[in-house]
Amino acid sequence: MSIPAPEGGSTTAARYNLVADDIVIHAGSDIASDVYYNTLANEGTITGIMTKGLGTLPGYPSSPLAISPGTVAFDVPNGETLPLGPGPYGDVTVQPGATLIVHEGTYGLGSLLIKSGGSLVFDGPVELHIRYGFAADNSTFVGPANGLSTTAADLRIYSSATDKESRFNYAVSISPKSALSANINAPKGTIWLNQGTRVTGAFAAQDILISNDVQVRLATAFQGLVYAPASTPSAGIAEQLADEMQVPTSFELGQNYPNPFNPSTTIRYGLPRQSRVILTVHNMLGEEVARLVDGEQPEGYYQVQWNGRSSNGAAVSTGVYFYRLSTNDFTDVKKMILLK
Repeated sequence: MSIPAPEGGSTTAARYNLVADDIVIHAGSDIASDVYYNTLANEGTITGIMTKGLGTLPGYPSSPLAISPGTVAFDVPNGETLPLGPGPYGDVTVQPGATLIVHEGTYGLGSLLIKSGGSLVFDGPVELHIRYGFAADNSTFVGPANGLSTTAADLRIYSSATDKESRFNYAVSISPKSALSANINAPKGTIWLNQGTRVTGAFAAQDILISNDVQVRLATAFQGLVYAPASTPSAGIAEQLADEMQVPTSFELGQNYPNPFNPSTTIRYGLPRQSRVILTVHNMLGEEVARLVDGEQPEGYYQVQWNGRSSNGAAVSTGVYFYRLSTNDFTDVKKMILLK
């Protein structure tokens, strides 16, 4: 089995639609798909057809598989390969360097985490219905194996969680330098596609974050899905986000907002140059509770949401917490308060 390696740059492929009320595309991004929009701020390259104005939204399927508390959870051990057949499962973790192969059919999952260097490989048309969030760490691969007729159009991942319900930062979190070939729908949460990803497919969500603090409020992304917006998008959001594409002149760590918070809060920071970034949350004893960012990031402004959960997905208690931003040249710590 041959798995393609991740490449730099954020891309979307031909034959797939990117359809959103507001779209912001950063410099260096290559959008080969057709783009439908109400408002567009573009610094990348669009080679597909651009159409201003959205059409009728099609349908969103409900999950056919119920996930109960007793549903089996499992890990794929480091460096190993595990084939899996259709059915309901609990929380699934693919450890670093491991590969999970899912065969043709429909799956119900509690949550899905692919750790650094891990792979999720499809060998036929597949639907994954995930209840409590999907996350892929740095340099992961999600998609069909080489040599198959299966394409991103045959791979559908549904994450039904809100960001609050997710066991990760967002309903769907794809970390830097990952390769993703699938359709993803998160109708009640956020899809985060981070720097250096190569994506082929279509994406629908309440919100989409694409690199450097860019937020897109997506209406629908591919045939067969429906998305009902939680609210009418504000006029001029794309122009506002375009203004935020500027590069900061110094390292910055902003105060989280809201603060105090319940159940989630947003942390904003700025990098004047490309840096190795570690953003962590600690309790009053100085123990690490959650690691929100760990990887290389280009210069620019960023925002990360913490949902009040530890790295293992457990909800933390009311109290004072500290978040710490570390790079090779900068360290800063700020206090935040969780009130329940």
